[in-house]
Amino acid sequence: MEKKFDLFIDKDSNLDANIVAMNSSMPIRFAHHKSIDRPENHVLHINNYLEIYFFISGNHRFVVENSLYELKYGDIIIINPREVHKALPLNEHMYERFYFLVNCNTFDTMYLNPISIILNKPTDIGNLISLDSKSRDRVINTLYEIDACFRDKRNDQIRALGLFLQIIDDINQYLLHLKPTSGDVTHTPKLLKDILAYISENTADIDSVADIATTLGVTPQYLSSYFSKYIGTPIKVYVQAKKIALAKHLLDKGADVTQACYDCGFNDCSYFIRVFKKYVGMTPMSYKKSNR
Repeated sequence: MEKKFDLFIDKDSNLDANIVAMNSSMPIRFAHHKSIDRPENHVLHINNYLEIYFFISGNHRFVVENSLYELKYGDIIIINPREVHKALPLNEHMYERFYFLVNCNTFDTMYLNPISIILNKPTDIGNLISLDSKSRDRVINTLYEIDACFRDKRNDQIRALGLFLQIIDDINQYLLHLKPTSGDVTHTPKLLKDILAYISENTADIDSVADIATTLGVTPQYLSSYFSKYIGTPIKVYVQAKKIALAKHLLDKGADVTQACYDCGFNDCSYFIRVFKKYVGMTPMSYKKSNR
């Protein structure tokens, strides 16, 4: 039976397509979107896959875990599974970006896994990749070539996969030759960095905004206002998302639902299940079964 490939192009010429690398694995999702963007369009979210995001145009920041990044043309953001993240448009603006969503097991049967360097990059180098101008232009041209593989009723899977691997090689070469002093290029103000670091290191133990405010020596009101100003999300919501990311990690490591609930800082399993489903799209038990 002929394999059917999912492909969708909407009326604004935004493109979403699947690149099928292996018969036995999930396809690589490729997207090219260009549209008017507004701050209210974005919410914090958590992926189950590797996301490789390419910024083309807009007026945006991007928060991933403990860092806030200012974006410029051609910047790449690497988002590993379970990393809380969000695009942050500063105003209503035309916004163009590409991204790949890659299941971490897609290339497991290959002799050399092309995404292993990305998945295992040191955490201290951050999530932002800014290539030199020559490499940047080559990667962006390649992204538009992949886009062309799925336009005008084309479905050129072999070419699209080859071009995807070229981009992965450019990123790998950057990571392999990255000097320690050139990593973690962040634009995070000190207080915000302290807030994000404290939440990351104490996720399960935080019960309220007051817990964070007391430690950092500010009032809960100031903390809430300051956090929302930069992240565009209430700090309570951010803490909740981090708890769910931790719960996913615990479930991946073999914890049962009740254990994950309490170990990530929830006191009510029914409430935990509702919140988990809100962020992940399925219950903790369904998530655990799907991973198994």
